[in-house]
Amino acid sequence: MLSDLTVHGGAFPVRVTRTGVEHLSDAYSLGKGVLVAGVHLPGHIFLASRESHLGIEPVLVVSHPTSHINGGSYIVVGTGESVAAVCPGTQALLRARSILRGGGCVITMLEYSVGECMESAMVTLAGKLGSPVVFCWTEWPAGGDVVMHFMPTPDPVCDTPEKVDAAIAMIAKPYYAAVRELYPGAIRGAPAGERLRQEIPVPRGGWRRASLQRRLASVATRRGRRS
Repeated sequence: MLSDLTVHGGAFPVRVTRTGVEHLSDAYSLGKGVLVAGVHLPGHIFLASRESHLGIEPVLVVSHPTSHINGGSYIVVGTGESVAAVCPGTQALLRARSILRGGGCVITMLEYSVGECMESAMVTLAGKLGSPVVFCWTEWPAGGDVVMHFMPTPDPVCDTPEKVDAAIAMIAKPYYAAVRELYPGAIRGAPAGERLRQEIPVPRGGWRRASLQRRLASVATRRGRRS
């Protein structure tokens, strides 16, 4: 609804409070580009605002096509500004690779919709490129400001499968706990048996699909080396 208001009614003020912004600034200072990753919690629609990318260009938003306008732009809720956007998939990985190599910012959700399994391809790609990952946890209390909490991953650069798993687990455990509280019945899939993935749903198609996401990230990186 807020997106529709922005598109059809113009800009409106949105009060945003940030915590941990120093982690975002430190990540940008490395000059390797930054992957800002969030999840579908209240307030996630504000993730593409300047509060996330600090005005750094270029910026790419990976989002569902229903959020796009004019064939490839994403409207920043409340501001009326637009940034380049791409749908999830292999093409998104290729576009993200170019943006990160250019020192820009890629903003993405880790799951396709509320309660879906986490996808690791973007985090894996960032690790292969040496780009740091910063998580953004959003909250929107009733009648209050949107609060954006920026958090570093356990290892700033997730360049091994173990580091990717640790990064995903860091955000997944509190996320699925919040989903169970806010959206009962939204989680899809049964809990996995691995200790690291307790409380985290099995991806559709099992963990083979998760490994496929990593292979896609590897393919995107290799294509870039040949070009």
